[in-house]
Formats: sequence, structure tokens, C-alpha cells
Amino acid sequence: MLDTFLTKIQLDSIFYQQVGILLVAMLLAQFISVPRRKQPLYHFEQLAISFSQKVNHPNRSANQRIIAGTLAAISLVFPLWIVVIFLIELSIYPWFFEVLILFACMLDNGFSKTSSQIEQQLNQQNNAQAKKLLALWCQRDTNKLSAIGISKACIEKMAELGSTNIIVVFGYLLGGTYLAVLLKMLKQLGLAWPSSNPHFHKFNALIHKINRIVLYVPNIAWSFLLLEPCKIRSWQLFFTKIIPFEMSGCNTLNMSLLAFRLNIELGGPRIYNAIKVSINKIEYGKLPSISDINKTVNIFELSNLIIISITMLTAVINFYLEALT
Repeated sequence: MLDTFLTKIQLDSIFYQQVGILLVAMLLAQFISVPRRKQPLYHFEQLAISFSQKVNHPNRSANQRIIAGTLAAISLVFPLWIVVIFLIELSIYPWFFEVLILFACMLDNGFSKTSSQIEQQLNQQNNAQAKKLLALWCQRDTNKLSAIGISKACIEKMAELGSTNIIVVFGYLLGGTYLAVLLKMLKQLGLAWPSSNPHFHKFNALIHKINRIVLYVPNIAWSFLLLEPCKIRSWQLFFTKIIPFEMSGCNTLNMSLLAFRLNIELGGPRIYNAIKVSINKIEYGKLPSISDINKTVNIFELSNLIIISITMLTAVINFYLEALT
């Protein structure tokens, strides 16, 4: 009987290895913090911004800007993606590189720790340092933000980055490390060329259309984690604001659910390259305070722990079913 059980475990060894790789990467990302400027995807994002400065010309026609953005996205994503594929395929221990690559894809989780540092700086009335910490993660101008504005921008960024683990897990389950990396790179391009920034109007059309489709499920899953199960109003928000294959709908939904959960106001005007851009306000209470940053960090961390727990539970259930049969 024991031999039969061990044989079944060996037959499912690939499954347990994949779960192990994913769990190790998630746990490393949860407990190990890497400085923002040393994160690989930060440099990828900065490369995308530098690339856009050379090929994105607002004075050109809409079609020319769409074509330029399309070629820029292809030039940035596929060469690096192919390098990742070759790195794994040609390595002696591919599982080791898979763990490192997935870990690098999940480093956006470190923003929760940065948010805690921003909260500390605001409590010490050191707004300048708080702005510097926030500026490393935002494309918007942070120089003129007040303490309330910093708190609001920090909370909005956590709502935007909260789907990171889900995107990686979703991609890994569907197509392994290769798809997880591809989806994360697409997400990173969307962050580098935000739709709210008029400078990228039309230029980012392709990347945002693709993200609306391929990242729809992870974004909705993140929205589900932001729900307050015991409040009917929260469920009403979820079902009334959900728009199929519409990324802006998902972003609005996530901010709405978070604002409702914290009883605060999010949204409002932003500044990009000295240009003020109007963003619809989401009002479910008072203006955010410094303490609301800590509440959002707790939600962010709890959601990540839920994702890790579900992954572990999946392996345990599979193991238990193997033991029964």
C-alpha cells in the first residue's frame, strides 16, 4: 500500500514541484524586501519610459502614435521575454531560475513596506522624504502633494499594485513561468504608460487594450479580495461597476471598493509633467488620513497571505485525495 502511495506521489511530482516553486517565490516576496532601484522590473519600467520619450511625439497623428506605441511595446517585451525563456531552458537547474524570476515579478509587494515608511515619515511631518519614497513608484508628480495628497496617492497605488501576486499566480497556472513573466511585463508597461497621463494618449492604446483582456480575471480576483462580505453595499458596488474587458472599469472598481471599505475619498486631480489632469472623485467618506495608509497596508498584506494560503491548501487537498485513492 505504501509503495502504491509513493508511486502516485512520484507521478504527481511535477505538480508538487510547480506548487513548491510558486510557494517559495511568494514567501520570498512576502518577507524579503528589495530596494526599489534594484528591482529588475523597475529598470524595465524606466527603460519603457526612456524609450517612449524618443518615439512618442504628441504632435504626430493618432495613427502614427498608435503604430509607434505598438512597435515600442513589441521591441521592449519580446526580446527580454525570449532571454528569460532561454535562461530557463539552458540552465542545469531550471527550478532555481524559475523561483528567482517569479520572485522578481512579485517584488511590487514591497510597496506595502514602502507605504509603512511613508506613514512613518508623515507622522514625523517629514513630507519631503515621504514624497521621495512615493515618487519611486509613481509616474505622477509628487512634489506639490500635501500630507492628505500623499496619503491618497499611496492608497491608490496599493489599489493598483494589489493584483501583482494574482497576475503571477494566474499566469503560472495557465502557462508556467513564461506566461507569468509575459503578463507581468505587460502590466509593467501599463504602469509605465498610464492611461491617465495625456502624454501617452493613443501611444499606449495597444498595451491597454491587451491588458483589458489578459489581466481582466486577475483584476477581478483582486476586487473580490477587497470586498467586505458582510456588507450588501460592497457587493452592490462589485456587480454594478464591473465592466467586462474594461481595465479602467477594474481600476475604478478596485478604488471604489477600497474607498468604501475605508470610508474615505479617492481620486481627484493629478499632475503629470506640470499638466493638471482631472480624475473622477470616488467619495465614500472623509479625506484619507495617515492612519488610512496603515489600514490599507493591512488589507494588502492580508490579501497576499490569503493567496499564499489558497496555494498551500490546493497542494494539501491534492495530497489528501491521493492518500485516499
